[in-house]
Amino acid sequence: MHKNFWGDYNAASFDRLAHDIQTQYLIVGGGITGLAAAYFLLEHGEKDIVLIEKHTIGSGSTGHSAGMLVTGMETSSWTHLIRTHGLPEARAYWDAQNRAVDLITALVEEGHIQCDLFPEEHLRLAGNAVAQKQLLQDFSAHKMMHSRVSDLEGEKLAEEFPADEFESAERTTKNVSVNPLSLARGFARYLQKRGVRIFEHTELLSAAGGHAQTNHGAITYSRIVRCMGVSEKDKHIQPFLTTICVTRVLTTKEKEAIGLLDNDMFEDVETRSYHYGKITGDNRLLVGYGDTKHTSGFTYGYTHLPHVHSIERFIARVFDTITPNIEYAWSAEFALSKSELPVVRVGEEEVLVNGAGTQIASIAVVSYAISKLLGKRHVLDELFGS
Repeated sequence: MHKNFWGDYNAASFDRLAHDIQTQYLIVGGGITGLAAAYFLLEHGEKDIVLIEKHTIGSGSTGHSAGMLVTGMETSSWTHLIRTHGLPEARAYWDAQNRAVDLITALVEEGHIQCDLFPEEHLRLAGNAVAQKQLLQDFSAHKMMHSRVSDLEGEKLAEEFPADEFESAERTTKNVSVNPLSLARGFARYLQKRGVRIFEHTELLSAAGGHAQTNHGAITYSRIVRCMGVSEKDKHIQPFLTTICVTRVLTTKEKEAIGLLDNDMFEDVETRSYHYGKITGDNRLLVGYGDTKHTSGFTYGYTHLPHVHSIERFIARVFDTITPNIEYAWSAEFALSKSELPVVRVGEEEVLVNGAGTQIASIAVVSYAISKLLGKRHVLDELFGS
């Protein structure tokens, strides 16, 4: 059942490493976090940068995602973050994520990246008392952080999302929808034009003391930035599984009937696993489901059928005015921190960034990590205890 909706993950855009090389900065991982690390190094005036990816750029969790670039927290809530770290620190994290949305928008324009980027509203939907309580708490937290957020109930909600099972919703406006694989590869080409050396099909086998060994040669480096996602073996990071289904192309009348004529992104508010979705650039309904902890070996091409069945039931229940046949379905792993904040470790020679869950949070956090690597202040210093 697995079909590659976003594109061919196996199509290489960059050469593999062919001989031993030297560099000041070695970045490991060709997802959004590694790409953003290279960008922030460039912005700080650093030039000698190498990025390696064991498969192809964007072929991991980045390219297998839904492409819903929204501000948020995957493992906790803004309410809890305010309670545990304080309002100024939570607000700084929120602001950093909003700047990450602005950065993606600007990069797509500057780099002429064709990735179906659209600014879209994001609806968080509550269908029971527990979800409504959580939504109310989060809405209060967002207002405290000066977020552009509004609440929807009754007729206002029906106008935005006419599904009977949801009683209320929270709407935010600072979000974008993209084709995530095209975004990653366009981002990489932009970095290459600015001088970053990028190598695909180049797997890190070992790294210590300024010497990295790959499957195609050695790399001597001064500093290494590890952004390896689920490939990183760390006790503070765990892999989770999510599944995405994409339907046939919908007509304008069908989009209007299900309340998505304006292409809002959405998710239902649940404690753990939740459904999320959007309309794609070519007018298909995309719905995902997941956050299942994954402990066994995983290979791309696998589709988790219980997730697919849950998505099918959700579509039939929520969008009951249409019959959108599923044409694409795939599952993918992504890494999550075991705590409410992503894992960030910054030493004199090595940086590790992982477990943010969302691409926007990943960009915000790696901007902090690169600043710390270079000995510079950052707005997230207080949040991460620097």
